[in-house]
Amino acid sequence: MGWAGEKQFRWPPRQENELQLADWPLPYRRCYDVLLQTSVLVFDSLAQNYREKQLLLPEALKRYPGQAQEEMVTQAGSISQAQKAYFSASFMNIFNYDYGYLGPHKDRCLITTIRRLPFVKSELARDSEDVARKSFSASPTHTHRKRLWIWNDIAGVWKDIDAMLLEESSSLDLVLFVGEELESITQGWLPAVKHAVCEDPNLIEENQLGEGGCLSTALVLSSSDISEVVEKAR
Repeated sequence: MGWAGEKQFRWPPRQENELQLADWPLPYRRCYDVLLQTSVLVFDSLAQNYREKQLLLPEALKRYPGQAQEEMVTQAGSISQAQKAYFSASFMNIFNYDYGYLGPHKDRCLITTIRRLPFVKSELARDSEDVARKSFSASPTHTHRKRLWIWNDIAGVWKDIDAMLLEESSSLDLVLFVGEELESITQGWLPAVKHAVCEDPNLIEENQLGEGGCLSTALVLSSSDISEVVEKAR
């Protein structure tokens, strides 16, 4: 496919969002599986905890096939086929921030799981396999203009998450955000996170253009079943 060298902001492009997972290149499917598994395990832990505390919408997990209701999974930390089916509305995008940016926003999903991959232009992956492989092998050691920011409601400031990842010097860092649907089913106890990927979230749009120097994979965890519950609760 050679997507990373085609000067496109996102993969798949919006007009190809209906592309079936089975038709994705193998490295992309593997990347999706890793991020999906991480997202589901985090959701499972949070949802069960909030249900035990009676802070969850009563109908939110009525049909959720949690680990306790499933047959023994094949290995520790994996998720069941029923869970994969339950979250089949989830999707993944890969972004090349040399060709775009994301302004301040909240995701409508349950959880967004992001893997950031800074790079210098000479290291730009030439094919789809390199993009997916480097997504889980490269340490975030390069500086870049367009960074991942989250809004801190208490302090009233934007926090530079990429700077925090650099300080940790870890090649395995993932960033997980609460989305609006998880905020809804926890009745506000887990607020959705406003975030942006740009040079400065306080700047006007015209100042966000230009090379960004990083790739990013983002898995958006969604369930049509929970979406229905949220809509009915509004």
